Amino acid sequence: MRQIEIVAASTHNLREVSLNIPKNRMVVVTGVSGSGKSSLAYDTLFQEGQRRYLESLSVYARQFIKSLEKPAVRSVRGISPTISIDQKHSSYFFNSTVGTISEISPFLRLIYARAGKPHCPRCNRPIQSLVVPDLADLLVNRYGQDLIHILAPVVRNRKGLYRELFDTYRKRGFLKAIVDGEWVRLDESQQLDRNRRHDIAVLIDAVEPADTPLALLRESLELAMEEGNGEILVRSGQKEKLYSRRLYCAHCRLALREPQPATFSLNSPLGACPACRGTGRDDSGAVCEVCRGGGYGPDALAFRFRDLDIHALGEMEIRDLHELFAKIQPDDTEEPLLSPLLPQIRQRLDAFMRLRLDYLSLNRRIHTLSGGELQRTRLVSQIGFQLSGVIYVLDEPSIGMHMSEVADLVAVLRSLRDAGNTVVVVEHDPYTIASSDWVVDLGPGSGEAGGRIIFNNDIRKLSSAKNSLTADYLLQRRSLESLRGHKTPGKESIRIAGLKIHNVDNVDVEIPCGILTVVTGVSGSGKSSLVMNALVPLARARLVGDRVIPEGVSVKSLVIPDSIRRVLEVDQGAIGRNARSCPATYVGLMTELRQLFAETMEARIRGYTPGRFSFNTRGGRCEACGGLGIQRLEMGFLPRLDVTCPVCGGTRFNTETRKVRYKGRSIDQVLDMTVDAAATFFAPVPGIATRLRVLQDVGLGYLRLGQPSVTLSGGESQRIKLGRELGKRSAKPTLIVLDEPTVGLHAEDIRKLIAVMDSLVQRGGTVVVIEHNAQVIRAADWVVDLGPGGGRHGGRVLYQGALDGFTNQVESVTARWLQDEDIPGEALHAL
Repeated sequence: MRQIEIVAASTHNLREVSLNIPKNRMVVVTGVSGSGKSSLAYDTLFQEGQRRYLESLSVYARQFIKSLEKPAVRSVRGISPTISIDQKHSSYFFNSTVGTISEISPFLRLIYARAGKPHCPRCNRPIQSLVVPDLADLLVNRYGQDLIHILAPVVRNRKGLYRELFDTYRKRGFLKAIVDGEWVRLDESQQLDRNRRHDIAVLIDAVEPADTPLALLRESLELAMEEGNGEILVRSGQKEKLYSRRLYCAHCRLALREPQPATFSLNSPLGACPACRGTGRDDSGAVCEVCRGGGYGPDALAFRFRDLDIHALGEMEIRDLHELFAKIQPDDTEEPLLSPLLPQIRQRLDAFMRLRLDYLSLNRRIHTLSGGELQRTRLVSQIGFQLSGVIYVLDEPSIGMHMSEVADLVAVLRSLRDAGNTVVVVEHDPYTIASSDWVVDLGPGSGEAGGRIIFNNDIRKLSSAKNSLTADYLLQRRSLESLRGHKTPGKESIRIAGLKIHNVDNVDVEIPCGILTVVTGVSGSGKSSLVMNALVPLARARLVGDRVIPEGVSVKSLVIPDSIRRVLEVDQGAIGRNARSCPATYVGLMTELRQLFAETMEARIRGYTPGRFSFNTRGGRCEACGGLGIQRLEMGFLPRLDVTCPVCGGTRFNTETRKVRYKGRSIDQVLDMTVDAAATFFAPVPGIATRLRVLQDVGLGYLRLGQPSVTLSGGESQRIKLGRELGKRSAKPTLIVLDEPTVGLHAEDIRKLIAVMDSLVQRGGTVVVIEHNAQVIRAADWVVDLGPGGGRHGGRVLYQGALDGFTNQVESVTARWLQDEDIPGEALHAL
């Protein structure tokens, strides 16, 4: 089939939608927040593709894989295997790096194992070969008349049963071996765990070196070298020493193990620092003193390629690494070893450059990346795999990218399409939408007001779309211009002089109080370092009277005006710490509701206090599910199953509590209402109505009051936090910091966000926003622009001042793009 046919999809708020999506095209799924984009792209299309693929595997293979539920859809035809490239950090090992996620590290490990030049970890001399005569003399001098066992290492750190290996050596007359540190007899049956890694060394001889004829000692060593592939294990008592034919420093009398790819992995005991086990930090959380934070053990660092060890290579910025590998010309010895590996590495480094991630390093830990950086790093690995015939599903890949960088992203997505794949992108970015082949627009509103197909057709027909906010903004039938009047800076400002942190080097920054400041610049230019890693901790420390500068930050002088009394960092993290958290609890609405229900006649007759109407405490909640509304069933080999609590029916409260009514509604029925519905219902109750109104103001009228926090997106969580701040009756003058608040927002939602930020300013707040969105920048009173590039090419303040003087800055990429339309001419012309 040339298209994917989806019939009657009803996942979450989707309203039995049916649509056809063409294959081998770049398809953008868009719509206002909460309209059902992720429900269609991820929870329906991606999940069904994954489920079908897993069901095609054998029964044996499926027992090791988590099974997937069938999504709420009548049928999906013409679907291919699906691959999700999302922004979630949770699916990775804590030690994962940019190199491992992009799949460059495995190729580098092979290069170091095959072509790395060994050096002594102690004296730094190149290591020379260890020949048998020298080894014999060394053993005589070191062990004298002590009994030693000479063994041949035949298996190192590999999985398997090895029955044939034991049988072969037994038939050849060998009697004993050391298996995983224990002596065993080869004439006895050995039962090894197939899935465990093993070390096996076969006993060649037992000698007292000084009392053994030199010729016989050398003969035993030659045999051990031959059987051990150039390595010999010498055991004296319980102590073992490894010697190698190739890797031995005569000066320090130090031998290295023969390298293998695992020798250069942080996640292998062969390559990890023994003190910190590859984490770079000790048990107390401090930087490991042995490896100095690198995580590698001495064996891994003993090998060099182009005069760089594996850690030093990984510390290079990708732009420098790209240049290094472009210039590598293997010699005759290296050619057969490197020719299969270099193209794979060069291709991935080139993808990093195209995706504007050249300021990263391969050693950068995943948890330090933004969601957008992580997603684009995963995209690098998919380009390297060169798959065809699959469906890629991406979640806003333009997040964190400067306006000037999105065109390169689109080119990469098109290359996946041109390789014979279908690329489905959940996206709000106007350039990405305009550059697509096909658009699916969901709406018209959010939550229950969404879930319908507004437009599903070729991008060139978007101008014919009716009731589409996406089309209205994209075709400039609606505009975000002049949403707020610009405010003139006052006399008070936050001033930081001589700031040094990461790539921000000796800059002076001024942020006026009581206005909206936007910090912008290309990816990696130092925005987060300036605001999140310097401004926020410096301001917090100063407000509590702490004159100590936070670790990693250096300043010559710092001025925080007395008018700033509080610092609020509004990020996209979850709003609650447990599964019971919901919008009503976070904004303080639940307290008002509990009090309201406790004041009803029925509650007073029963003697109920406000605590009775909480699902967090005993008394009023359903004890069968602990107030969660679901019961979690462990299914053995099957995935854990969450089922609606059969006792309370998912209401979270017990029967007696639900008998108390306010205007005919029980507490669970109120929590099941949307914010918009509740605003009408509680209009006569000022305390509740005010809190609901601020949630409407931040564009969250479609959320349910009791909706679990784990189901909220990062953007929704951030706006709930803004709503709580707006809902405070009296607040201290506050420095409010937001990091890319437009993430996940449609143009219509950005309009509401700008209005919220203006409200915060009107209340006396000092609002500082890190942002790439052109409309938010145009709404700013003050702009701080960093650049001109990323990494070491950034970190300079190119401009700071009022918006009207910014667009004339020649050196600023941001300023040049603000002078143009949001969508470059060639993309807009296609519409």
